[in-house]
Amino acid sequence: MKKENFEDRKQKLKKRVIIALVVIAVGTPFLFAPSDAFAFGLGILAGLGVSEIYRMSKNSPKGIADFFLVIIFVVYFCISLFLFYKLRFSEDGGIWLIYVLILIGSFDTSSYLVGKKFGKHKISSISPKKTSEGFVGGIVTCWIISLILGKLLLSLNILELTVVSLVVAILAFFGDLFESFLKRRMKVKDSGTLLRSHGGILDRIDSALMVIYGIYILKFYIFL
Repeated sequence: MKKENFEDRKQKLKKRVIIALVVIAVGTPFLFAPSDAFAFGLGILAGLGVSEIYRMSKNSPKGIADFFLVIIFVVYFCISLFLFYKLRFSEDGGIWLIYVLILIGSFDTSSYLVGKKFGKHKISSISPKKTSEGFVGGIVTCWIISLILGKLLLSLNILELTVVSLVVAILAFFGDLFESFLKRRMKVKDSGTLLRSHGGILDRIDSALMVIYGIYILKFYIFL
């Protein structure tokens, strides 16, 4: 039985990796698309995201609190996409976008792996699988990647790269937590089924949706 469970997890992980590689291969050229094409792509993403939110909301108790929660999430989601557009077409915007997305991916992946291997202390009842050990592991990995990658791609000093890594890690954690809270209120496991073994669109970009607020403030108002 244990062997079967291990094989099931192995196959699931394999599917997730394959789909993630396909998404990266398709999505990376899009980051350098002209402004009109980039905006069109964001529009499609917005439509898919809003439709997922709508489908989730059909499972909610339909209370006034849930109604306002859905409205808040839709506004939050759309503003996030707008900030991605603003960042992309700012000075060195494409480089910043790649840098930030790699940091988010490194935090999400390392926090999951460290938490799965060493996690003992639950960090939130909203998302029971998250642990303090995973969170710390994600921060450390994000910081190391930020120092290495940031020095290669951007003219930021060590303190600034450290600040970016902390902002990315903390906001990625809360972005994931926010969507988990929404799904729990809506009584669903995943936001959708568009990406096999990965859930929906919102499940894949939940961290980035909140991170972009912090990165936008850092780039345009602090790292002037």
